[in-house]
Amino acid sequence: MKKKIILFLSITALLFFSACYKNNLADLTENTTCDTTNLTYSTNIEPILKNNCTNSGCHENTAALTFPLTTYEDVKMIALDGRLLRSLRHQVGVAAMPKGMSQLDSCTINKIEAWINQGTLNN
Repeated sequence: MKKKIILFLSITALLFFSACYKNNLADLTENTTCDTTNLTYSTNIEPILKNNCTNSGCHENTAALTFPLTTYEDVKMIALDGRLLRSLRHQVGVAAMPKGMSQLDSCTINKIEAWINQGTLNN
């Protein structure tokens, strides 16, 4: 009987501790908050657009584009008329962006939305 109790406690302890296991240091230090305060185009939004839209060659500032995203004024206009968020959210009636890829993570989209709601500040 004593062996069964020890076996039961050992298995329970193993399950308890393995449920808390993290695979690597990044998992242990991962910040799960999404800071959407005091956002500016140059500090917060422009890097997002460079990483996901313009560095890929899709939305470079050329005369052929109807949706350029390389200057603050271009992005502000598209953000204020609603096209930027609608396309990032993959809503009906606009082309889903980034093209051919999955939707950006919710924190990134929330940052863009917060930036718009905070007045599309540049600096």
